[in-house]
Amino acid sequence: MEQTCKCGGTIEIDKTLYDGLIVECLKCDKCGNVSFTPGQTQKIIELKEYGEDVESTRKIITVGHSVAITLPRKLKKIGAKAGVKVRVRLLDPKTITVEFPGE
Repeated sequence: MEQTCKCGGTIEIDKTLYDGLIVECLKCDKCGNVSFTPGQTQKIIELKEYGEDVESTRKIITVGHSVAITLPRKLKKIGAKAGVKVRVRLLDPKTITVEFPGE
């Protein structure tokens, strides 16, 4: 069933940046209002707790002729393991993202 916003727009599932995390949300296609279901809120709480567990400072190392970093073992929970292909993107001169394959 299609949900509508107070402004008359349609509410759709989307992603948003919330407290430094990219999370699923409900977003109005007209006014941009963002809200969360109880399930989405629970996932945000779990992601924040998990993020606090894995956040750390790492030293860049050399592997052959390449530079590399080691990842915390706890990232296995989200698919980080030897042999998995990841997508690395430069966001700005000081920031990269590492994306693991979807489920």
